[in-house]
Amino acid sequence: MVRENQDNPDFDCLRWLVANGAKLYVLQDLHAKIYFSEKNTLLSSMNLYESSADNSWEIAYLVTNPRDAEEVREYVNRQLFKSATFIDVSKAQIDQSIEDRKARTSNTGFCIRCQRSLFLGPSKPLCDPCYDSWAEYQNPDYPEKCCHICGNHAETSYKKPLCRSCWQKTRS
Repeated sequence: MVRENQDNPDFDCLRWLVANGAKLYVLQDLHAKIYFSEKNTLLSSMNLYESSADNSWEIAYLVTNPRDAEEVREYVNRQLFKSATFIDVSKAQIDQSIEDRKARTSNTGFCIRCQRSLFLGPSKPLCDPCYDSWAEYQNPDYPEKCCHICGNHAETSYKKPLCRSCWQKTRS
């Protein structure tokens, strides 16, 4: 279950979950972090974003008592699912979400670490939380994950935040 977004959901962030068989429901004003599997129940403060794992102190409680886990599941089913809406996310929708993200205006760029959308400026290619993490060591050659302009996965760094293709386009 994910919080309802007034715009289109960011299916790219949910790609891994969908690819691994998760069913997605949306619920307005959701602020819960309860993760279920067939065997486990986890209550946590953590969002399922890479930036949460890399940049935040998180806490979680693994419910191991089957009766307690069942109580949590019953609460979610009784209180949350009755108001939630199932969304059938296909690979095509995920791919379209990615294309929409890439088609944003030319002043929009991407954080080279977490791919979060931000103002395009190669002198500041990291979002604020990722910059705070990077600033601890300030290594301009530290390998990052994606291009600041197109958002595609690429070998980049703070010093060289663009993929080869985008860098070549800026040269012409």
